[in-house]
Amino acid sequence: ASDVYKRQVLTINPSTNMDDSANYAIQIAATAIDDTSGNSYTGITNNTTLDFNTVITPTITFADLNKTFGDANFDLAATSNSAGTITYTIEGVNTTGTTLSGTSNKTVNIGNTGSLTLRATQAANGVYSSATKDITLTISKANQIITFGALTSKILGDTPFALTGTTNSGLTVTYASSNTAVATVSGSTITIVGIGFTNITASQAGNTNYNAASNVIQALTVKSEPTLTIANATNITSSSATLHGTITSDGNTTITERGFVYGNGGNPTLVDGSSIKVIVNTSDLSLIHISEPTR
Repeated sequence: ASDVYKRQVLTINPSTNMDDSANYAIQIAATAIDDTSGNSYTGITNNTTLDFNTVITPTITFADLNKTFGDANFDLAATSNSAGTITYTIEGVNTTGTTLSGTSNKTVNIGNTGSLTLRATQAANGVYSSATKDITLTISKANQIITFGALTSKILGDTPFALTGTTNSGLTVTYASSNTAVATVSGSTITIVGIGFTNITASQAGNTNYNAASNVIQALTVKSEPTLTIANATNITSSSATLHGTITSDGNTTITERGFVYGNGGNPTLVDGSSIKVIVNTSDLSLIHISEPTR
């Protein structure tokens, strides 16, 4: 029995692949095709009635891309052995907010972290056919750095103060105290509660676009205010005197100097602006000079 084709397409499949950019012709034998009445098709025996040229599929070079959140916008640059124009599109789901712009949509405006499919489409040109090539663009999280400087020593009773750490991401820095018997932290404010040492840790956990930052730790020392106890000088002569009084401290302060000065008046003035002046009611020795402890 013979096959019957009614208004259908007759497909001819070559037994081997045809060469690129070559001329071919289709010939049909006179007895190969009959109509429904049994009449044979006259056939084609020349090389011009159904001749055609094959084309070349271009080779597009376009590799996967890896970028980091915050990177500068960049241009796509697929290459090919064809001179056909290449344009670009985003294919499928795009959750990153990345967009394309510019000539042929070649400029990539980087969005948030994630991945998306980019397609390069090349138009047919000469013996070259059109073609497409898909790649994956992956946008990774960026690193962030905390800037948090050294802390100055404090005295028990000092008012609460603000911490001023920052990140290059602009995300908020969080803080913690290793010794809450010395200092407590609320938000970015430190409150002094006791004498001693504590480490203040600045951290930033990151988000969908930034990795967690490396912690920065700064030491905080809290000292006590020294206590001064004084009494009148005794055994006063023209060149000496016995000094009385003490300075006590339990906050690791250091007493750097004790001494006295003579004056003709009742209240001589010391040039040393950091001194503690103690008035003594005598005519010759009127001031005991005890330097303020180093903090």
